[in-house]
Amino acid sequence: MDGSQKANRGGLFAKLSKGKAPGGRSRQGEGHRGRSSVLLFLICAVVAVAAVLLVIIELCTRPLSTEQVASKICPSIVGIVQYQKGAVTESGEGSGIIISSDGYIVTNNHVIEDAYKLEVVCSNGQRYVAKSIGSDARTDLAVVKIKGSNFKAAKFGNSGKCRVGQQVVAIGNPSGIKLAGSVTQGIISAINRDIDVGNGPMSLIQTDAAINPGNSGGALVNMNGQIIGINSAKIAQQGYEGIGFSIPISSASPIIDSIIKYGYVKGRVKIGVSCRAIDALTASANSLPAGVYVASVDSKSDASANGLKADDIITAINGVPTATTDALVCERDRYKPGDKITLTIYRRRTCGTLIINVKLLEDRGVAGKNDAGW
Repeated sequence: MDGSQKANRGGLFAKLSKGKAPGGRSRQGEGHRGRSSVLLFLICAVVAVAAVLLVIIELCTRPLSTEQVASKICPSIVGIVQYQKGAVTESGEGSGIIISSDGYIVTNNHVIEDAYKLEVVCSNGQRYVAKSIGSDARTDLAVVKIKGSNFKAAKFGNSGKCRVGQQVVAIGNPSGIKLAGSVTQGIISAINRDIDVGNGPMSLIQTDAAINPGNSGGALVNMNGQIIGINSAKIAQQGYEGIGFSIPISSASPIIDSIIKYGYVKGRVKIGVSCRAIDALTASANSLPAGVYVASVDSKSDASANGLKADDIITAINGVPTATTDALVCERDRYKPGDKITLTIYRRRTCGTLIINVKLLEDRGVAGKNDAGW
């Protein structure tokens, strides 16, 4: 074999052996297998993490038993005792919900209304003197505070996700402190019920979980142990049973936050009148137009300064008919404090229609007991 043949054979051998590991294995193949192993490991790791997350989510969202819900929420439910000025004994009792570890408590306005002194009784029997932070008659909400720390605060849920037929638990103090921490169970019977509990219509959750006097201000709880409503009222007439109402927590939350921050619901408007609706039968019998009857006018309001008087009937705001209180509220609440609106008024004494321009006031929660503050 001459030199050229050896050279060719040497070149061919070099080509064949290029990329081969000792023993004839391809280094390129080893690289592919290495990358595949890493990829397989990463896929397995991702699947394992996803499985763990799914287990955690399942455990966190799985409904609790009634016993677990009660155990979780009862320490956050308190009794509220009010005393009126000059009274030797308590004037009323209700319920409340601890919403922060430093002692803020939400309840109903009617639980603390007209109170001279407030006392809070915690689930462990400890008593505290409470301070009223603020209240709102229109939504029947109030906030009080007790001094201390490390209180067990309840967690809020999303009442917007409530569904008819959903199982719920009501916790409060029916008949007062002697039956403190009573737990009843039922379902959500309906949502978005427009109910007037004395200071104008509110959109409430209806439930058949037993709610009795003293339960006011207590909690309506879902089966994840979250507050979805603040119990407020029930139909107590003879022949009715299992019809209670709760203020949805999603609509209550901004009211509560504003009361804590400002002492009232900031940015809300009022005309400066106390009024009530005229039903169709009364209007027809007295030859009156459909509208809202003015019972009294705040003497410091722009409405009073511009001539609005008690016994007038508001028939429209900015040309929009106000045949019902709902219609009046809906149109009025489109504006902010300081805005001017035009009221169409029917005055019975002169049997005529008047146009009055009114600057809206900021509503700081002042309302009458029987007539809504508008």
